[in-house]
Formats: sequence, structure tokens, C-alpha cells
Amino acid sequence: MRLPSQVIDAVWKIPEGAETLFVGPVFSDGSSMHNDTLFSCRCTWGLVEVSAWELPAVPVKHVTGHLPVMLQDINGAELYAALFWLRHLDPITIVPHVLHTDSQWVASGFDNIAHMLDPWTPHRGLWEAVKTAMDELPLQLSVSVRKVRAHATILSTGHNPKLAWERLGNNLADNLAKQRCRHEWFEPALKARYDKSMKLSMVLLCYHARLLSWAIKRDFLPPRPASVGRAGPRVLLMPVHAVAVDSTGTGRCVRCLRLQGECRAEQNGGCIGKRVRDHQLHYLGDGIFCRVCGAYSFRRTLKLVGSCSGRPTGAVKYRLRAMQRGLHPVERRWLGAPRCIEDVALDFAVFL
Repeated sequence: MRLPSQVIDAVWKIPEGAETLFVGPVFSDGSSMHNDTLFSCRCTWGLVEVSAWELPAVPVKHVTGHLPVMLQDINGAELYAALFWLRHLDPITIVPHVLHTDSQWVASGFDNIAHMLDPWTPHRGLWEAVKTAMDELPLQLSVSVRKVRAHATILSTGHNPKLAWERLGNNLADNLAKQRCRHEWFEPALKARYDKSMKLSMVLLCYHARLLSWAIKRDFLPPRPASVGRAGPRVLLMPVHAVAVDSTGTGRCVRCLRLQGECRAEQNGGCIGKRVRDHQLHYLGDGIFCRVCGAYSFRRTLKLVGSCSGRPTGAVKYRLRAMQRGLHPVERRWLGAPRCIEDVALDFAVFL
């Protein structure tokens, strides 16, 4: 599969002796393959010029190509087709140049190009190129873009010759774009790369299936975490230790919160049970603490292993106040502002 940023030369089909310039009415359309995600999507476009402004009409010349930008979608393909049309207009013709597209986004953008140059507009670079191309056109050229129905049926257009003519042109452009997609898909080099990717995927899927079966038999898969309520975030229930690395680089168990060196079943009797009251955890430097009961862990883990005991009293209350102000509970040195841990299993990078 080609990279989306690779520029591919357009493929023309014109009568003998004709030029690669558009003179009459033109229709455009786009097509895509692997459009499940933006990462795999690849788009093509097609432009076709017809012989007359009414029926009967036949295609005179056409051109197809790829969308040579990183963001691959149908709107981008339709827009690049319009840009290609602008750059290949016959500069000496007096007849009006009209592009017919089934993309409302492209048609509306040509009516207000200044609005499409906003920083948050998709394909802003293509719109800037369209603006430049229109500014460079000769003054005598009349250029416009019209919206036509997409995938219209004979029943919906048979009563109106104008709509029937637009349906013919749109179908021609749509078929061209789809043919370019199919042609690129069945190229030998692309097909060979696809076959190799499928073989590699099947090997990885078989490995994943074996690993999943092994984890299910040993009850290693945690259930879906419960929603966050008044009791605070829920931690995944795991029968054994699941060592993870938090944002500070400290290795801990996502269930009992012991440090990586403390997670030894022969010393601690395994991970904590399933029925415990969860702590409401916050980061503080390279340690963590519960904002409710004041339990904390910097070099070792004691009270955080059990259930949350609620509001503290005595010296623990003053240590909790110190940690809430960003101070070490014992040394009283500044560690930075505390940060809430929304979900331990999601906040840590889990390595089972």
C-alpha cells in the first residue's frame, strides 16, 4: 500500500490531438479503499468532461489520480479533484467553466473560501492552494462549482432532463474514481505486500489466541472496572500481583499498591482480597497517598494494602494535611502539587 503523502502522476485519457485542458462541463467524484480507519484509508478521484450541457452527452476526456496528502478522506479527494480542475482550465475559452460535484462541503467552500482558510479547517493546505489557483486565473474566465445529487436513481431524475444529465455525469466520475481504486488494489506489488501482511497478521492472531486461552484458564483476566461513584475509582480485581509502572517510573501492583520489590507471594501471602474498600489515590512526588484515610506509600506499603479506614485522627490527620499541601508526611519537604489517579489500572502502564 502506498504512503498517502506519495505524489502519483495523474492518468489522462483524451482524444488524439487534444490537450490536457478542460473546456466544457466537468464532473468530479472521489472514492476510497480501506476506509475503516484514517490510518489505512487511501483515496482516489476522477474528473470527466462531457460533450454537451444536456442529453445526449458522452465523455470527451477524463483523468484520475490519488489524493497526495496525509489526511485521507472522501472530502479531501473531492477537494483535490476541484484543485486539479482549476489548474487545468483552458485559459482562452470564453464559455463558463463549471465543475459539478456531489460534495456539499466542497461546493459550499467555493462560495466562501475565506471561511475555509481558518486554522481548524480540514485540508486547509488544499484550500489555500485553491485560493491561489483562483487568484492566478485570467480575468475573463468564469469559474463556478455546483452541487449535484449523489447516487441519484432513474426514478428520481427521469422527470427532469437536467437532473438526468447531472446523474449521467456524476455516475461517469464515480465509476472513474472506483476504477482507479480497483486498479491500484490489484497491482502486483501491492497485492504481494498485502498477502505478506495478512500472513504476518495470522501468525500474530494465533499467538494472541494461545495467550488469551492461557490467561483465561488461569483466571488472569480482570473483569470490567466498575464506574466511579461516591466511593472513588474502582481498581481492577486480580487474583495475583500485576506489576505496573506509574508516571513517576515506580513499579507497583495495581491492586494492592505494593512496590515491585514487595510483591512476593511467599512473604505477603499474595495480593489482597477482592472485598476491600478502595482508596482514593493521589500522586505526590514518587509516592502515592489516599486523600480520605491518609495512608501513603513512598519506600514501603503498609496501610494502603488494606481497606480505606475513613477520616483519620491524631497524627495521621496532620500528615494528610501536609500531603494535601504537597509536603512529605514525615520530612515536610516540598514534593509538588498532588495529582489525582482516576483509575490505577489505566493510569499505570500495566505489564502482566
